[in-house]
Amino acid sequence: MAAPPREIAGQVLALGGNPTTPPGTPGQIIRVVKLEPCECPWVSALGAHPLITNHEINLERLEKEKGGDEAVAISYAWGEFQRTERLIGHDVEGNDIRMTLGEEWNTQDFVNRLVLLSKRGACWIDQLCIPQKDAEVRRALASIPTIYRSLDVVVLMPGAPCKCLRERVEDLKIAEEFGGDGGDGIATVIGTTMENMVRCHNVIPCSSWFGRVWTRQELLYSRRISVAWTGSGDAPCVELRAHTDNSVYVSTEQASDLSPFTRLLHHQASKEKYDEFMGSSATAAVKSAFQTANPSALFNALPALANTAVEGILSSRPFGDSEAGQRVYQKAEEGRKLIERSKERWAEASDKNATGIVGGAQTSLLLTAMTAFKEYNGQSNYEAGNDTLAFGKALRFFAGEEVERVVDLGTMDGGSQLEWFIYSLGNLRQSGRTSTQARDYINSVWVDCPGFQFPSDYKAMDPPALLGDALAQLQANHNLTVVTAIPAGLLGSASGTGIWKPSLYLPKSSVKDAAHVE
Repeated sequence: MAAPPREIAGQVLALGGNPTTPPGTPGQIIRVVKLEPCECPWVSALGAHPLITNHEINLERLEKEKGGDEAVAISYAWGEFQRTERLIGHDVEGNDIRMTLGEEWNTQDFVNRLVLLSKRGACWIDQLCIPQKDAEVRRALASIPTIYRSLDVVVLMPGAPCKCLRERVEDLKIAEEFGGDGGDGIATVIGTTMENMVRCHNVIPCSSWFGRVWTRQELLYSRRISVAWTGSGDAPCVELRAHTDNSVYVSTEQASDLSPFTRLLHHQASKEKYDEFMGSSATAAVKSAFQTANPSALFNALPALANTAVEGILSSRPFGDSEAGQRVYQKAEEGRKLIERSKERWAEASDKNATGIVGGAQTSLLLTAMTAFKEYNGQSNYEAGNDTLAFGKALRFFAGEEVERVVDLGTMDGGSQLEWFIYSLGNLRQSGRTSTQARDYINSVWVDCPGFQFPSDYKAMDPPALLGDALAQLQANHNLTVVTAIPAGLLGSASGTGIWKPSLYLPKSSVKDAAHVE
């Protein structure tokens, strides 16, 4: 139910309106929002809710002043797990405002964090600040680099780390203050952190932020960046427990204390393994086995079939109360107990599998973050000492400290920007980052190429067509052409060419990550 209209002080726009440049005001004007606590009788499952108001800021002025306190740019991943439309508040006219978020986001925690950030100033966040008309969307996408260069950037991540992360950052500060690489040196802090991450799954909670294409660009644009976890306080430590077979893993019961993303990842991995062993249902297991013609899948379907048969006999008692029937029921009960013990063993095996996947994801997260911060500071992946510097940046970042760029990309001349862009393509190719929309593999990256403009019909273009247009602009603007040594006919092209042509060489259906495009 919508709230009644309400007036507030300040310059406000309806969320459906178009931001305009006030007469006599030079520069690029962008829309930003504020979320403020509201006590009106708005009926919603959300309970406490914000009033969401639109404001305008002069982006050109902020860029010249190298940022300010007027607004922050929000960087976040919409969601790796099932996305749904969430009601988050209402505008001044009482209209409901919604955002699309993945299952890892708690709506109330997400909204509360935006309300706190609004106390610093307004927020620029894509789902609330990019207008929906095609021409306006093109302009907004083209302005994203300037937005993230001009405003301080705050990364939203779901949940919160445990106290172990804060302790490791304190160790790092002591090691940096006293120098050396001895008992309290940085190398020791790195080792202790990795040991912590093996032992406790809440040291650095998992997130998809370092795995997405757009968020990489937003990091590289930023002058200053920090993370804001949506959870409050420290998360509980979730330490791997030793079990009777001397193995250590996070059980299903412990998983409830994991951070939201990590918990969902653990549940997904555990369920997939359990279903592989027991079959989600007898019918589904047998169907899958015959569809895949996999003998192993048919073998794994047998427990589900046996379970279905036993439960059917015990619930329907088809042989009545005869003596022969009683013997059948006794055997069925014994079979059920064996199946239950098998289920317990499979559940343990599934939890072990999930623990391994979560541990791998955490290690990958830290290594990916270190690689990202090397690129952020213009450092090589191979130069000695860069790993230590990048580790410190990543650890402080996850702990909520502000990280500042060393080299300001916004001050480069056109030639330097082009060199950086081409170098950046190589880094992106190795990153394995992904995007929900295939066209964003081109849009999010090529916006950095000096002189690039989004095609007017970009929404109707597939990745090969978009990349072909980008390469044509590269040729027209900079007299640069991408060549290929692919033999004629190898990827479906009937005639050979020395020029890379996406329409010939880039299959439309195979774009799974950045490496397939860049």
